[in-house]
Amino acid sequence: MFRFIAGLGRDMVVSSTFGPLALASFTILGGFILARPDVKKWWIWGYWVSPLSYAQNAISTNEFLGHSWNKILPGQNDTMGIMVLKSRGIFTEAKWYWIGFGAMIGYTLLFNLLYTLALSVLNPLGDTHPTMPENAIKEKHANVTGENLEDPEKKKCRKLELSGGANQNCATSNVGSSSRRKGMVLPFAQLSLSFNAVKYSVDMPQVYFFIK
Repeated sequence: MFRFIAGLGRDMVVSSTFGPLALASFTILGGFILARPDVKKWWIWGYWVSPLSYAQNAISTNEFLGHSWNKILPGQNDTMGIMVLKSRGIFTEAKWYWIGFGAMIGYTLLFNLLYTLALSVLNPLGDTHPTMPENAIKEKHANVTGENLEDPEKKKCRKLELSGGANQNCATSNVGSSSRRKGMVLPFAQLSLSFNAVKYSVDMPQVYFFIK
């Protein structure tokens, strides 16, 4: 259920808001806090929708219809287990154990199916591929490579290279730019540290024994 809410919300704030609300509504309307007879008629649909109602019916019938609760008090017609079940508005038939067990499997398959559909169909709320202006990309590339992309001399040399007519000045400038480019990629010297045979000691306080 919480994975389905996360896939449906598609945002940390939205999912963390709807998750506790769903858990609180299912807990209140599922017969755990409010018994089934105490739920209003216009809210009774929440009892039948809540997965906790089926879980509670299955666990309660399995427990209170057992041998340890199969005792009849004086002046009563029902056993202790059935009296407890009726006081909380829980069904007293043993078949509700298997109904709740099947409902739990059904809800597991349903929530996994809805979670898969939410991931497949729904689009993210935010933009997962932010765009960057072209000028920012050129500036970032120039900072990394150490090259001024707007230099007219370099543009002229690039055109001459494409046409096959590069001269000596262009070759010299390319060598200089390549050397500067290498220096700008790593403007600092890499260092590595290694330790061998490191020892440490902890001073222990002196302990005095007094023998009488």
